[in-house]
Amino acid sequence: MLSRTTNNVRAWTLYQQALTNFFKFSAEGNREARSFAEKALSQDPEFADAMIIIGFTHLIDARASYSRSSEESLKLAIEYAEKARAIAPDAPNFYNLMQAIYRYKGEFGRAIAAGERAIELSPNSDISLLTTTMTTHLAGQFDRSIELAKMAVRQSPHHRSTGLIWLSRSLWFQREYQRAINVAKEGLERAESPIVSAVHLLNLYLIWRSRMLNSARWTRRGEPAGRPGKNGRNSS
Repeated sequence: MLSRTTNNVRAWTLYQQALTNFFKFSAEGNREARSFAEKALSQDPEFADAMIIIGFTHLIDARASYSRSSEESLKLAIEYAEKARAIAPDAPNFYNLMQAIYRYKGEFGRAIAAGERAIELSPNSDISLLTTTMTTHLAGQFDRSIELAKMAVRQSPHHRSTGLIWLSRSLWFQREYQRAINVAKEGLERAESPIVSAVHLLNLYLIWRSRMLNSARWTRRGEPAGRPGKNGRNSS
């Protein structure tokens, strides 16, 4: 069996091309991903994973304002999610799409529940791990997002830098500043999208520099600035 939701070799090949384009994280890549997924669906009209990737592309249109109407794009994302659920209610990527939709709507409790269900159904899925890493990070559950990001990095040789970026972000919010920078450097070395990783690392350096300058100003004024610890934490 080639997929949880298809046995059609041609449909599966087109679906893989859809995924490759989707992970370019660009307007053009998003359009190409939808085109390939639609072709996959034409080969197998009940290919739920193809429906799900189409749903994801519409959600990206809504989130990135690639379409004329974010509201209409969100509606289409939900419609494709519902079509996929009718065919394959236990497909992990259905729950990944739903958690992304809930996250976009700001419903983090429902988003986390959907993500954890996706991981329960497919514990070794890099997509489930990465998507739920993002959700838990944005919900402020940094311990869980760090745990999931580490799992995603181990599971995903193809999307390792994405996991490293989110691991770095969560470490930063846990005040593990030096570790966050080191992980971001590793992400840049392994980057599928070097620009995204480079911008993330640059942002960390700029924030770090600002913190150091502010600390120096307070020290000159005679205020206790504290000493940075091994991980860049302020010891005061």
